[in-house]
Amino acid sequence: MEKITGNKMTQLLNWAYDKAINVSAPGIKNVDQLAREYTNKYPDTDTAIKHYVHWQERKSGTTGVITGFGGFATMAATLPADLASVTYIQLKMVAVIATIRGYDPHDDEVRSLAFISFLGMSVVDFVKKSGIKATESLGVKVIKKVPQVVLNKINATVGSRFVTKFGEKGVVNLGKGIPVLGAAVGGGFDYASTARIAHKAKKNFPDLNVSPTLS
Repeated sequence: MEKITGNKMTQLLNWAYDKAINVSAPGIKNVDQLAREYTNKYPDTDTAIKHYVHWQERKSGTTGVITGFGGFATMAATLPADLASVTYIQLKMVAVIATIRGYDPHDDEVRSLAFISFLGMSVVDFVKKSGIKATESLGVKVIKKVPQVVLNKINATVGSRFVTKFGEKGVVNLGKGIPVLGAAVGGGFDYASTARIAHKAKKNFPDLNVSPTLS
């Protein structure tokens, strides 16, 4: 049975995120292009995100389109191509949501929160389980206070948590423990996991254009 380590997963997360925010090609739009398209088309950010996520959940046949991206062959040599494709698709969705909400996807803090969202966790739960103490509202404001070396540790922790959450003894048993892979092999990806990740991303990236209300 093929196994995935936390270190390999962290490498995949960084590779997929970099491609999502930086690479555009015929028929493939990067994060900034997609965010601009949906914000120009719809009257508010919530509506734009709703339609984008709905499109993301419905589209199929996406896995495989990234095989021409630089570094894909290296990734595929150590990780299943379907896992690389699904990771790219879902991280790109998270980054688009963050961008629509007013965040810069190129910021290291946004990258870390995108990884947490991909894990299907709220930043509140992740911060608590990681032992980070915060006295104000959680999110980018807290992550921005964390030194880069700690951010790197957070990113590595996300990789390990993904593996241990779905596997045993620090590894993932492919075909058995990764819910997003079931549909991905057929050319699409798991609707439920995508919806869950989108939900967490919307919580982790509150709209910067909306003033918070006091309760």
